[in-house]
Amino acid sequence: MAEQQRAFDRFRHEYNDLRPHEALGQKPPTKAYTTSARAYPESLKQPEYGDGFMVRKADENGRILYRGTKHYLARMLQLEPVGLREFDDGRWEVFYGPVLLGTIDETGKQPRFLRGD
Repeated sequence: MAEQQRAFDRFRHEYNDLRPHEALGQKPPTKAYTTSARAYPESLKQPEYGDGFMVRKADENGRILYRGTKHYLARMLQLEPVGLREFDDGRWEVFYGPVLLGTIDETGKQPRFLRGD
């Protein structure tokens, strides 16, 4: 493992410090890199939903429970709050913050999750 790590370290040094890159005007990446002046928070703020939204927290698999049925959204949404807003009788838009994920349409025989366009 130690020898493999040394090989990785040599490769990283050559790739970042020595090797010229065409897109960087034949400069190595470390000569073009600058530290961002933007401050990044330790953790991201949870999305907030206004009046008219019903909030559901996705489970560890990225699913929400709505009227007894689990709807898969995305694994990356695990344990995140999503907002549901009814836009037509029996049809709900599903949001993560300001992003429309899709709709739940319960007007048919079975509720189903439809991904947004």
